Amino acid sequence: MNSRFSVVALLASLFFILAVFGPAAWAAEKTVITKLDDLPRHTYKIGIKAAEILDNEQALMKLAGEVKKDLLDDLSKYDIQDKTTQQSFYADLGQIAFLEGNYDVYLENLAKRKALEDKEATRLVTGLLAQAYIQAKRAGGADFPAAFRAEIKKLLTPLPFTTIEAGVKQTKSSFEIISKALLQGSIEAATQPILDKSGGEMSKDIATSLIGSAYTVKVMLPYKEDI
Repeated sequence: MNSRFSVVALLASLFFILAVFGPAAWAAEKTVITKLDDLPRHTYKIGIKAAEILDNEQALMKLAGEVKKDLLDDLSKYDIQDKTTQQSFYADLGQIAFLEGNYDVYLENLAKRKALEDKEATRLVTGLLAQAYIQAKRAGGADFPAAFRAEIKKLLTPLPFTTIEAGVKQTKSSFEIISKALLQGSIEAATQPILDKSGGEMSKDIATSLIGSAYTVKVMLPYKEDI
């Protein structure tokens, strides 16, 4: 009888803690991180030449999966104070989600990025092309490029042009210059020598840069004339 009473009392106490403090009462306290250098160092290997990842879907998604795991693990363990670092985490997770076809997850990460952005001009146009791409894909029409152009226009029209003008022009001029060959050449010249010296081991920054280049090649470059 006494043991039963003790169990009931314990359960009552636990329910009280949850009611007063919520789920946070069960969560381990996160380590506060005030600067990027305090985060753990993650390294990766892809087993191929760096530029080859632009054409190697299997290697790309394997790397993306490993990076995603580490990003999510860091977010669960550390209270990252720096907004720019937080934004980079959500940007990287968003690109990986996009490549995986998880558009809702991409949009969730985009919303988190934009909430951390203090500059209105940047906040308004961040992720706009990806949003237009998603909306055009979900519309399911036969002419995707036309739908993509229409969605870009739809998203841009209500925005204050004087605020976003510089960002829009910069984006357009960047896509006029960028190409797969340019990205490949840049990776071969800047990234491959680093991997050659490290035995193929790369930092998280290099890994996310390669993923970003693959995202550009696979998602945006096929429609650069529509941007």
